[in-house]
Amino acid sequence: MTYTFCCKIQEIEGRYVLTFPDIGCGATDGVTVEEALLNAVDCLVAILESIISGDGVIPYPSFISEHPITVALDIDDIIRNH
Repeated sequence: MTYTFCCKIQEIEGRYVLTFPDIGCGATDGVTVEEALLNAVDCLVAILESIISGDGVIPYPSFISEHPITVALDIDDIIRNH
């Protein structure tokens, strides 16, 4: 299954901090915007895997920005391994 969530990027103390407002948890950062966006893929995968394995509900994406992050997850594999 494919999920797309937009992220919010803020510059804080010389680093670019990236969060997912629709999810409400998790953050990553980078020295550059590009590095933060690359790190965002792993961050989003970890967040969604945690939600799925904990029987949580993945929120509906509503926050819109110019930085959408799309990841593909094998939900059956996540459930099987947790």
